[in-house]
Amino acid sequence: MPPGQVSLAQGTSRKFCKPARVVRESVRIALLRPRMRVLEFGSGALRNAAWLQQRGLRVDVVEFPSVIARYDAEYKHLIRRGGKVYTSTPRRQFDAVVCTFVLGTITPSKARVSMLAEMRDCLKAKAPLILAVRGPGDVKTKNRQGQPWRDGFLTPNGTFIKPFRKPELIDLCSKVGLQLSPLTRDIQSNSGIVDLILELSNE
Repeated sequence: MPPGQVSLAQGTSRKFCKPARVVRESVRIALLRPRMRVLEFGSGALRNAAWLQQRGLRVDVVEFPSVIARYDAEYKHLIRRGGKVYTSTPRRQFDAVVCTFVLGTITPSKARVSMLAEMRDCLKAKAPLILAVRGPGDVKTKNRQGQPWRDGFLTPNGTFIKPFRKPELIDLCSKVGLQLSPLTRDIQSNSGIVDLILELSNE
């Protein structure tokens, strides 16, 4: 059976040692600061959330129950340090929202729009959405030519990935009232990765 939205999102969680570069850069430029209340969508093994907690931020996360169970010790530690763990989007607003390497694992395309809208609704006025996705040069597909599926590709382990080019991602975000922040130019990105800082549109 072809992969679906939930199975893809649950199946793509991997354990990384370091936080995503866009998260480190957001701390470097003081976009993320101690005592801020941050929500991370698709927190996986907590590489971003735990790192931010260590730097004095108050971090809550949204993740599938199966992923929480897989990294049980890490999530218990996050809770002991004051974090909250949600299995659905909380009905409150935050000083910042973080989402790294999740949006491109979601299919169909309308589900990505819904996810962006949920993240938008969690932002306070002037709060940033810190977003990272894989670009075409950073995607490993099932064979050398790629195995197309829907609007993306299947990976070697059978999960889905949708690579984004920067203009395409900005356009997608604009559909839910998010616009590019000027702070995006202050962050240094890895080759092949699309890192964006977004904010609520003034329109």
